[in-house]
Amino acid sequence: MPIHFASCSRRRFLGATALLGGGLLPRFGASAAASDAESFAILSDTHIAADPDKVLRETNLCANLKAVVAEVKAMTASPSAVLLNGDAALNEGQVGDYEQLLTQLAPLLGSSAPPLHIGMGNHDDRANFRAVVKPGTPTLIESKHVALVEGRHVNWFLIDTLRVTNKVEGELGEEQHRWLDAALKAHADKPAIVVGHHNPQFLPAPQPDNAESTTVKVTGLVDTEAFITLLEGHRHVKAYVYGHTHTWAHQKRESGLHLINLPPVAYVFQKERPNGWVEVTTTPATASFRLHALDKKHPEEGATIDLPLGRS
Repeated sequence: MPIHFASCSRRRFLGATALLGGGLLPRFGASAAASDAESFAILSDTHIAADPDKVLRETNLCANLKAVVAEVKAMTASPSAVLLNGDAALNEGQVGDYEQLLTQLAPLLGSSAPPLHIGMGNHDDRANFRAVVKPGTPTLIESKHVALVEGRHVNWFLIDTLRVTNKVEGELGEEQHRWLDAALKAHADKPAIVVGHHNPQFLPAPQPDNAESTTVKVTGLVDTEAFITLLEGHRHVKAYVYGHTHTWAHQKRESGLHLINLPPVAYVFQKERPNGWVEVTTTPATASFRLHALDKKHPEEGATIDLPLGRS
């Protein structure tokens, strides 16, 4: 669920749009000239534990986050928002995990800091998170927590794919599906990027009755087909950005929809893959995603993905 840290001077409720029976959509935006480039920082899979010295898969979790926070603070262009896209906590989203998370994120908080949005992954716990963070924004739909971050050139739709804490699979769900469809229709004036924790997972087509069946474990979104069909039904949706698999990757579907897999801040599953964070720069024409690897000698350090933002 997104939580929105922002000072009174930076946080702007630009009105509220009635959706689905009067639900209110929080909108967070910037006020600079429309021709200016705009920057965002996106983190994912921090997996912070209550113990600041916790090491997992040969990775000091807090040390990695501390390094990323320092890099975000040092960005040449101050970001309009920072997004932490789920699995903020280690395994089960314990209260102590979130207390430690706020300690590590302290340099990104404060009266002069940009808004910070934290979403839920499968290793998070909504109740514990809310108990520690005490979010002040309204819950828009009963089963999920969602928001719109309004940029100068792109609208960012933050969704909640947490299904069951510490269970690997995720879900959009029917209620959130209806909300997202309505929200995208209501905000079709700009290109849209949807951000959620879980990866799309397309399952093999059902086999004939006489064929040997193969069981595929679902580790991504259980309702992938319906979700991607929804996104591809809105021409202004340019990308779905996700984490969960701890792999920096990119693919483009025939429809033109880009799927961008964020690197983890914490550990990688394959040692040759980079961990780190992603800087996004948007202009009227392009959204450019640039990898900041923690290992500056990694061959993919500085790799970019450019998304055209023009109407297709």
